[in-house]
Amino acid sequence: MIKGYYTFKEGSALGKDILGGKGKNICEMVSLGFPVPDGFVVSTEVFKSYQNSTPEFKAAHLQALKTSIEALEERTGKQFGGAVPLLVSVRSGAPVSMPGMMDTIL
Repeated sequence: MIKGYYTFKEGSALGKDILGGKGKNICEMVSLGFPVPDGFVVSTEVFKSYQNSTPEFKAAHLQALKTSIEALEERTGKQFGGAVPLLVSVRSGAPVSMPGMMDTIL
């Protein structure tokens, strides 16, 4: 798997420049014990690399994303598109993907 996909627990040690503002805040909330549904963050490095990447990198990115979703399914006991559905929220919070967006408070 391409490192650049971090569980919320793993991400608590990383900075906003790697996780984006929302990703970093969610990871901090988890480290403080707030009841946050399980998930993962795709790093800003992956986003930047994806923009001008080769087809091989894009295929590896897709596989890493699938692996992260499968791990999330395992941890939650739910399945993406299954009878007990895994619901996900996709947010963009990194300055590199949406420059000029205002900071949000979670």
